[in-house]
Amino acid sequence: MFKHYISAPAEKFQIKFKDSIEEITVVKLDQAPSYFKQIVDLLESKSIHLKTMNKIGFIDINGTFKNKVESLEIVAASHQVINEELLANSTELTEEALVNLKNSDGSNKRFVLCASNIFNVFDEQNEFIGSLTLNDCQHYGKSIQSIVFALINFGFTIVPDHQANECGEGFIDNYGKYLTRSEAYTIAKLSDQPFNDTYTLSGNLLDSSCIRHIAK
Repeated sequence: MFKHYISAPAEKFQIKFKDSIEEITVVKLDQAPSYFKQIVDLLESKSIHLKTMNKIGFIDINGTFKNKVESLEIVAASHQVINEELLANSTELTEEALVNLKNSDGSNKRFVLCASNIFNVFDEQNEFIGSLTLNDCQHYGKSIQSIVFALINFGFTIVPDHQANECGEGFIDNYGKYLTRSEAYTIAKLSDQPFNDTYTLSGNLLDSSCIRHIAK
């Protein structure tokens, strides 16, 4: 059995295009707005509108969306380390409390937050219209799938960026910086964040299970 952790901040949106409406979950980090801007810019270039559902919260290690109250309850039950000084109140988890952790000497901690996939996007005429970096608790997880499937339903073609390292499969740290599997492994080990070496890939490459599947 594994601990039930909170993985990353997230928000739910609706995409409206012609007569279709799709619901997506976006891992959305305030410290790295460029990833969300990629989605918005790509959609607006094709007159596709993104509408907030006013559902702001987090995803857990299984990719399930949780509101802020549910998220703090999960954090408390699992004894997940957060920065309690940055909680806005005693009932809701905040992004700041999740990502702004401290080392024992008081310095800012850098750690691996979640998995990331880079995709190239093509329109109905097979014209390249942009790249997307989508983040989730695991590669091709529920949040990423919700976005990819929505775009496919609207006629787009989405393919992994094979020009990127490891076919665009990497991670982001708590500041939103993109990391290769090798870089992420090094940071995760140095950060002293919960880690399960059982899932480490050959060559000291990080798998998302290393930071998701933590034994109770």
